[in-house]
Amino acid sequence: EFPLPRDAGRMIDFLYSIKAQKVTWFSWIMKYTAGDLMHFFSYAVPGDYNNLLFGEDHNGVFVIVAGGYRNDFEVVIPMDKWVFVVIVVGDFLSSLYIDGVLQATVPSFGKIEPDGCVVIGQEQVSLCGGSDKNQAFTGQML
Repeated sequence: EFPLPRDAGRMIDFLYSIKAQKVTWFSWIMKYTAGDLMHFFSYAVPGDYNNLLFGEDHNGVFVIVAGGYRNDFEVVIPMDKWVFVVIVVGDFLSSLYIDGVLQATVPSFGKIEPDGCVVIGQEQVSLCGGSDKNQAFTGQML
């Protein structure tokens, strides 16, 4: 089982199967800024504080980091409007959907480890904390 607090479901629905190495993350997102480094979701384990990370780089390009490997989706999420974002991380491929339309698929690398800590809207620089306020998501998530 994945150790998520029950009230986290109000912000995010996160389905996790460690044996299958598959993750599905989905959320309504409205972002207010572009061109800033910001993170929507961070999963950390001891020794790997970005074991799984979804966010944007300084160019606004959506990125995924899994098990220490980074892939760029080459997709920019629109600003100032609600969009429904779904990310599916599988054994071999990771896919990004916006408003039900497949935007990009990239190879999946790295192993997602069990017994980690989830932080919404921020990257972790230490296990379950140590955040950098300059890398926080600016907007709303449902």
